[in-house]
Amino acid sequence: MSGTRPWRHELAAVLDRLAADRRDAPAMIDSAGPLTFNELHQRARDRSRNLDHCCRRLRPLTARSDADFLVDVFATWLAGGIPLPLPAHGASELARTLPRTPGAGCEPWKAVLGIDEGRYRLLVTHGEPPSVPRKALALGMRPDGCALISSPLHLNGPFEFAVRQILLGGTVVICPVFTPEVWATYADRHRPSWIFLVPTQLRRLFDDVGETVVAQAAASVDRLVYSSQPCPPDLRARLLAVFGAERIAEYYGSAGYDGTLRIGDAAGGVPINGAEIRICGPDGAPAPAGTVGTVEARSGVGLASHFLPEGCPPPGAWHTVGDQGHVDSTGRLHLASVAVSGRAIVGGVNVALEHVHAVLAAHPAIDYCTVSAVPDTVYGHRLISEVQTRAPTLTTEKLHAYCAARLAAPERPVRLDLIRPSPPEATAHAVDL
Repeated sequence: MSGTRPWRHELAAVLDRLAADRRDAPAMIDSAGPLTFNELHQRARDRSRNLDHCCRRLRPLTARSDADFLVDVFATWLAGGIPLPLPAHGASELARTLPRTPGAGCEPWKAVLGIDEGRYRLLVTHGEPPSVPRKALALGMRPDGCALISSPLHLNGPFEFAVRQILLGGTVVICPVFTPEVWATYADRHRPSWIFLVPTQLRRLFDDVGETVVAQAAASVDRLVYSSQPCPPDLRARLLAVFGAERIAEYYGSAGYDGTLRIGDAAGGVPINGAEIRICGPDGAPAPAGTVGTVEARSGVGLASHFLPEGCPPPGAWHTVGDQGHVDSTGRLHLASVAVSGRAIVGGVNVALEHVHAVLAAHPAIDYCTVSAVPDTVYGHRLISEVQTRAPTLTTEKLHAYCAARLAAPERPVRLDLIRPSPPEATAHAVDL
């Protein structure tokens, strides 16, 4: 691809500099304690020496909420590989079905699972590497800051936010698991300046430990960024009451493009530095201000993403995930809907409905099944499934266990309705009566 930047050398140079300039400062803090920039540098260098086989190849990594996972990410980059963070459940099955090598001339630095027509596909990103501070600074991170991440690191947002804060020279605190009590403990102990939460997590915090505890634990925070799912008006009002307008920001974007930032109680979001947003009508042509249509975005700094095995898009290409909204006369984006066919947003996680259906349909005792998303006051949406079976021993408990072994938590249907067709003899007998 023309214009590809030497991101491997840039990342290595930044990591070398941070190991020298911030040698004993913590790059990460997890449940095991701090890991300094020098330790990160040494461990990533040591591991990269055994990864010659992954140069220019995607390297699937089962994401864990610990510093060691991010050491693996940096080792992959130093070896010239492309990290592909995957969820713990179903990761090996997914990895076997996905391509490992981008096309000729394509030099991505990251791969994640995106959703296309209800199925997971590999989405790679190339161009401006995460060592460039543009996006981190636009989101309110600081070179001397401390970011608290409490969402799974296989998700694009938390993954990017974590590595960008480290490469900026700050500290990332990794919450081992999200519960309101654990989060409040980590925030109070480590005094972060920047935190990322999804609306589901915010509601659970306010409902379970209360606004007062959240306010005290987050007293050191300069910027709270929330994203990944729509924030209901009542929850936004609680956020404003606890944090004030200047400390909160709603980020809208996707794994495929940078997006907008809405500060405090502002009406609509402004494209972050380097991002361009437009609205298109049904015919694909740009729509005038105030017209609701499909949200499209592109990068003005050479950042680009595309699905594999497709080739690199031409420079300046526009991208969309199908969300709807309008841009007002001042250039602010107002979202109208994020309902996209084949996708459900469950607790801030994008779920491919066709994938969930395929996992259920593969059960040998299931004859037919449906999967759908229903509204949920806490998680935004949850999945339910209707399953038809002739197996008398199949129970909902067994099906829930089957799903738990193969699907990540947001993908698992919370309700499984078993339907057993009446035997032909019983039906005939009932008619005779």
